[in-house]
Amino acid sequence: MYLPLAEALRPTDLSDIAGQQHLISNNMPLFNIIKSGNIPNMIFYGPSGIGKTTLANLIAKLCNKTFYKLNATTASTGDVKE
Repeated sequence: MYLPLAEALRPTDLSDIAGQQHLISNNMPLFNIIKSGNIPNMIFYGPSGIGKTTLANLIAKLCNKTFYKLNATTASTGDVKE
């Protein structure tokens, strides 16, 4: 099965993420939220390729939640309602 290289190399654990250690290291704010399993609504903002989707995927995986991707530039109102 074909898997894009970027997908194959995505971090699989918080410790694999480079940067943002003030948020995701042990006992830091985002780390504590993830470990609690009580995930609030969050918005990750920034340019393409900095790891927003990777972090969201990882949070969903660690909390046993379903992750739905929706691209705001291509999604319709019907897509959002669905």
